[in-house]
Formats: sequence, structure tokens, C-alpha cells
Amino acid sequence: MRKPAKTDSPEVQIIRKAIEMKLFYWLAGAMFLLFLLTQSVFFMFMAGALLLALVVAESLLGVMTHGVTNEIKELAMAAIFALAVWYGGGFLLNTPAPLDAIVTCSMLPELQRGDFVLVQGADVNAREIEVGSLEFGNVTARVDGDEYVIDKPLWLYCPFDERNVPACEMLTREPGRVSETYGPLTFKYGICNRRIDDGQVVKEFCVKSVVVDGMEYGENLSSDVILYDPLPNDRGYSYRPIIHRVWLKIRNLGDGKTYYLVKGDNNNIFDLQNGNSLVAQERVHGKVLVRIPYLGYIKLLISGLVSEPAGCDRYFLR
Repeated sequence: MRKPAKTDSPEVQIIRKAIEMKLFYWLAGAMFLLFLLTQSVFFMFMAGALLLALVVAESLLGVMTHGVTNEIKELAMAAIFALAVWYGGGFLLNTPAPLDAIVTCSMLPELQRGDFVLVQGADVNAREIEVGSLEFGNVTARVDGDEYVIDKPLWLYCPFDERNVPACEMLTREPGRVSETYGPLTFKYGICNRRIDDGQVVKEFCVKSVVVDGMEYGENLSSDVILYDPLPNDRGYSYRPIIHRVWLKIRNLGDGKTYYLVKGDNNNIFDLQNGNSLVAQERVHGKVLVRIPYLGYIKLLISGLVSEPAGCDRYFLR
């Protein structure tokens, strides 16, 4: 006698119907769109919760229809596939970190927060110089012809001791008269125009160029953007790794190594002036090849970095 066909339970039918209708995808997409329009953390968390619900629903459906053992096998295969993509991509692109996401707004307007980037370990395109030594000690701040020796770069020194060094006051009033020398590098300040989301354009001080051995180097947006690891004792920037543009590729004749002077396009100063060390070649994962908009928000959500940091409503005009 023929056995009757097995029918799904009501719970399985409901889950299957929701998946077939792509209900979770539509709702998550709507929540993500609302997040982009409002920048409300609530909508981003809702989008993440719906995607998590989709994963749970599909796993439950798999368990109910095919059993726990089969579902574990499928999850294991998915994990193996993800690892193969990561390590395979790293092998092909010659880097231990082939994929990353933009966490902050320090590279506006070229790289947006939430962009997903593909990284390649290759020769970095930037202006190259040689120096006899890369020893950094005290900083010499200058206003016109007057010099003041301080124990740290102006960006870190001025908030605490601005009354003691005229360069600190002048930095906000007439930055074009201010410079600072740190090791073999002299940073010259000036005024940059920054556009705010409401349409205003404000003037701010910023580093306009760096002088090395009498040669002056301004910004060059054709230089590569690199992904690098700061040192554990570096004070600048809490997000790791850092994705910033190379201004100068420096060969140190003292130790024969290559270092990079880097800066975020949307930052007033170099990473070195914010408490980070020069970037040694061995700390560079690679250079940015391609960006994919929005896909990086997956990392932001998983990492708990959904809230928008300061500075995302403005960028420097070029």
C-alpha cells in the first residue's frame, strides 16, 4: 500500500512562505534605505536584525526538512567557502587583508564611510625621496622668524599649552605664518575650504605642504591610498587598520628601509602629527584597488560601529 506524501507542518509552511516571498530581504532593504536617508542607528539595527532573522529562519527550515546533521554540513561548507575566498583572494592579491571597509569619514569625498574596498599588495605609487635619518625628537614651531621648541606636534600640544606658544594662537588666526619641523620634515600650514552638508563653506587651518631638504611637496591626489596597521603605542586614530593616502614614500638611508608619510584626505594634519609613527613598509597590507559602495556597512554593523563619527557632514574642497 502506498504511503501518503509527507506534508509540512504549519510552522514550516510559514517560514518557507516568508523565504520564498523574500520578505526578509525586502524589509531589510527598506530599513537600510531609511538608515541612509536618516542616519538613524535604529534603522540600521533593524536591517541587521532582519538579516539575522533570515539566517535563523533558513537554518530552522533546513533542520525541519533535512535534519540537524545536514544543516551542520551546509553551515560548515559555507564557512569553508568564506575562508577559501578570504585566503584565496589574499594569495592572488598578495596581501593578508584583501578586503576591508571604510569605518570613518577621513577619506571624504573619494572614499565614503560604508564603502567596501579591495586591497592589493603591490608597489605603492607616490613621490619618492631619500633622507639620511628619520629620528624624531622635539618639535620646532615657527611663526615668521620666531622659533619655539615644544615636546610634541602642535596638533597635540596646543589644546593644553596654547598660551605658552604664539604659534598655537596664530594657527587658527593666520595659519599661513606657521610651520613646524619634526625630524627631517617641515610642515607648512595654510587655509583650506571645507564644505558642510548645509551648503556652507568654512575656512580651517590645514597642512598645505611638507618640506624635505629644501624641496616642497603639496597634496597629490594621484598617489595611492594604503591600508596599514598602526603600532600598539601610536596615539592617533582608534580604528584599525587605517586607510589613508600616501604623500611621500621615504627611503631612510640610516636603516635602508622604506617608510610612508600618510594623511586622510579629509584630515587637517598628517597621521604623524596626530601621534602615529611613520608607516614602515612591513606594516602596509596593500593599496586600495576598488571600492564598492554600501557593502562595508555589514562590517560596521557586526563591529558595532553603526553610529556616525564626527566629521561626516563635511569635506575639503579641492
